[in-house]
Amino acid sequence: MSCVIALARITLSIYTRSLLCAAALIIISAAMALALSRSTVDILSLAASVVLTLSLFRFDGIKLRLGLLAGSILWLIHNVYFQSWGGICLETCFCLSTLWGLWTIVRE
Repeated sequence: MSCVIALARITLSIYTRSLLCAAALIIISAAMALALSRSTVDILSLAASVVLTLSLFRFDGIKLRLGLLAGSILWLIHNVYFQSWGGICLETCFCLSTLWGLWTIVRE
């Protein structure tokens, strides 16, 4: 379900900057996170989702990439805590690609 929400977040953010859409996605993510939460560390995934949603709907350029980096770091911490090796690899790649994008923008 979280992959469907992430897909909706990315797809909708391409077509709209609506805070209403962002709020709806945040509410759905919060409801799902709170319903499935097993520990307080699971709140990191909710925080990451909120940061990523707001970043995608409200920012561009450097601010967007900083928001994406912050969200990825939160997910990375979550995955390290739960020893999710696939998640660790995925978020590490996201962090590195976001850092590369930031470096490219700053260099230009």
